[in-house]
Amino acid sequence: MKIICTLNLKGGCAKTTTAVSMAELLATGFKSKRGTVKPGKVLLFDNDKQGNASRLFDAYQGETESPAAAVLKNATFKGNTIRHTKIKNLDIVPCNYFMELAELEIKADTDTPQHDRYRRAFEELKNTPPFGNYDCCIIDNAPDLGMNVINALVAADEIIIPVNLDCYSLDGLEELVDQVNNVRQLNRKAHIAGVLITDYEKSDTSEAAETWLREKSGLIVFNTIIRHSKKVKDSTFYHKTPIAYSVRSGAAQGYKNFYPGMYGRNTHSRNAEREGIKWLFNIMDLMNGATRAAVEGVENYEEIRLNLEEIEVTKHNRYSMDELEELATSILMDGLQEPLIIGRVNGKYLLSGGHRRREALKILKDEGHEEITKAIPCRFKDMTETQFRLSLLIGNTFNRKMTDYDLMNQAADWKEVLTQARKEKLLVLEEGKRVRDYVRQSWGKNHKIAQLEAINNNATEEVKEQFEKGNMKITSAYETSRLSKDAQKEVAAAVEAGADIKSEEIKQMSEEKKKKRKTAEDIAKEQNVSDTDTSEEEKANAKKLHAVKMLEKYYIYLSEEETGILERMLEDCKRRKREYALEED
Repeated sequence: MKIICTLNLKGGCAKTTTAVSMAELLATGFKSKRGTVKPGKVLLFDNDKQGNASRLFDAYQGETESPAAAVLKNATFKGNTIRHTKIKNLDIVPCNYFMELAELEIKADTDTPQHDRYRRAFEELKNTPPFGNYDCCIIDNAPDLGMNVINALVAADEIIIPVNLDCYSLDGLEELVDQVNNVRQLNRKAHIAGVLITDYEKSDTSEAAETWLREKSGLIVFNTIIRHSKKVKDSTFYHKTPIAYSVRSGAAQGYKNFYPGMYGRNTHSRNAEREGIKWLFNIMDLMNGATRAAVEGVENYEEIRLNLEEIEVTKHNRYSMDELEELATSILMDGLQEPLIIGRVNGKYLLSGGHRRREALKILKDEGHEEITKAIPCRFKDMTETQFRLSLLIGNTFNRKMTDYDLMNQAADWKEVLTQARKEKLLVLEEGKRVRDYVRQSWGKNHKIAQLEAINNNATEEVKEQFEKGNMKITSAYETSRLSKDAQKEVAAAVEAGADIKSEEIKQMSEEKKKKRKTAEDIAKEQNVSDTDTSEEEKANAKKLHAVKMLEKYYIYLSEEETGILERMLEDCKRRKREYALEED
């Protein structure tokens, strides 16, 4: 059973409309221009206290505790929690305002985990006839991050984000994605399937917003667009989905085209993510059981409460720290909704998940709210340093905000950690594979990796600084890294001063430098000078320059291990030559 969440922190984004439309279409089956979907058994879980999805299917009852609240409290679907609808193959778990009381009740329950109650309920449901044969569950979430929504994300396989193209809706995306990334510490399989543009009306502003969303946001955006239709609003008065009310409306046709096209969208970012996920699980398969246990899920984590000062942040933590003031305010008002994830390494509590929450807690402490930073709920597991770094890297790898500079550091970190994991026999490479092969593969065989490795290995700190600031693109930084150290500093200084130096100009500088480094032998040949006319000193210098040029050509592509092997081979060759000369004497 695939569990799909619809979620947006802003109301009015057609979140519920998307959920109920998907549920009905999957239950009844349909044909569209993009394909045919056969009827399946569908469970619609109303996780919004407003109960709009429940009202739509005439399942809303406001006088008593709702089935959704009961599932949250008891971590089970047992009892009369699942209700049939008038639509064949479609069942529903209704919700109402009693969900607020259920949230308060589980927050007060410190004896059992608060975040995985839906997950446990779904695991039980899969083995409970006759309800264990659902093909899909659609969870319609409230526009917030209450405990019920966190539970839904921990249980989910995919998250769909319906969004209107307005400023408020777009502003909330960053916070939402950050929260999903945090939840990934509790549920590694959860990922954002994509953003669905809804209620679309063509205008210059909406076109500009769509362009930004697709090209600049860093998010996966579905090709399908749900167009504005007044039929959607009208359908609510008749307690019908847009499909049932007016199947020919633009919105209904959009949803029919949406689901078959979900996995057929042609987006670069999605393809890259798939390659990365594929590689990630290949790596996990290669690791032994102890290592997998350290970096997968939280089933074996223990509950603990720590003071803020006890939780350490390492230099390897790389997370966006935007909008911390808003998060701090939220924590102050509603408390910490999710525990921090900790790896205990050599007795130290190192932060693995929840970096923004920790920084927000630090802000609150500095403001005098020290009581909230004492006895912070955490989940921890004993790890080796390598296991901890693996866990941290896996979380960082799926950070949506990954600049080329971040990618450079990330690739270097992966190489370092996997090399160490191999030494500790935590990682067994496939025959014929090298650590660097897995690093490259982790980024979808990204062609940039070779250039990023060269920048990391050869660029001066000044060049790296400009690269980090975004003042230098990857090609410019790469070409600059091929220059001498002094020349690199000159280019970096010019860029910092505002000069717009193109990569072609830098490449030309590199080519001119190569010309100046012609060997004495080359010069002698051009001038038609015989070897006898070339001094022994010139010959020796030419030989040295040739050796340096040859080594520069290949060394940047070698790993540390490979470099060591080559150096030992050369040293052995020198020794043999020396011994041979002695024998000749």
